[in-house]
Amino acid sequence: MTKEELLRFCQREFQALREMLKELEGLKETPEPTVLHKAAAGALIYTSYSGMERVIEKVLLYDTIVVQEHSPRRHTLLLEKAFQLGILPEGLFQNLRGFLAFREVFARTYVAELTWANLLALAERLQSTVQELQKEVRQYIETV
Repeated sequence: MTKEELLRFCQREFQALREMLKELEGLKETPEPTVLHKAAAGALIYTSYSGMERVIEKVLLYDTIVVQEHSPRRHTLLLEKAFQLGILPEGLFQNLRGFLAFREVFARTYVAELTWANLLALAERLQSTVQELQKEVRQYIETV
């Protein structure tokens, strides 16, 4: 993969993430959320985290760093490796770990058990997280 191909990949991913954020904005206005609203918000947050992780993985692969595909800690290892390489600063690393924790909860919990307030708080943090990740990835790519 060339640097230009990586930049195009990242651009497409961040565009998709902005679309997820736009959908979440619409859900935040829901006066009385149902289980369906919770499921939609949770799925949008879940898939947004997955998109951010795809970007991190591609950047690592571009830098010829491979994280074990079948490791049970694969998702955590991706974040840790990106942090160690300086792609992710401490605050962003910790923030992404929080989204990873939500990803694990969402995959193993009945949606009805999720609280709307927690989903809204995550949705609120997601926008700044996506923006910061985009900035950090762009800066890192420029240096390699």
